[in-house]
Amino acid sequence: MHGKVWTVEIEEDPETGELILPIPKELLFLQGWQDGDELKFIDNQDGSWTMTDVKEPKKFDYEVKVKYHDEVNDSVYWNETCAMVVETFGLPGDRYMYRPRADYMVFEFESKHDALLCQLLLSDRL
Repeated sequence: MHGKVWTVEIEEDPETGELILPIPKELLFLQGWQDGDELKFIDNQDGSWTMTDVKEPKKFDYEVKVKYHDEVNDSVYWNETCAMVVETFGLPGDRYMYRPRADYMVFEFESKHDALLCQLLLSDRL
C-alpha cells in the first residue's frame, strides 16, 4: 500500500545523547498511534523504512449497511448520516471503520452493541 510519505531528521537529546525520531502529528492521527505505542520498523531495502504498530489489529466483525439514495439533496443526506455516526461513535478507527461502496456505505463495528446502536440511530436510513 502506498500513501503519503513523510521525511524527518533524527534529533539528539542534548542531555542523554539518545536519538529521537520525531513523528509528525498528522501521521500519529492518521495511524491512530499514541505516545507509548510500540512500533515495528521495516527496512524497505531502498533507503526508506515503513513503521507499523505491533499491537493486535482490531476486528470489526459487525456491519451496518447504509444505501445511498437518489434524491436531489443526496450530499446533504449523506453528510447528515456521517455526522450522526461520528457524533455518536467518534472518529473511525477506535470503535468502527467504514468502507464506501458504489451503492452503499458499510460501517464496521468492533462490538455488536455498537452495531445495534448504529442500526437504531440510522433506522430511518437503512
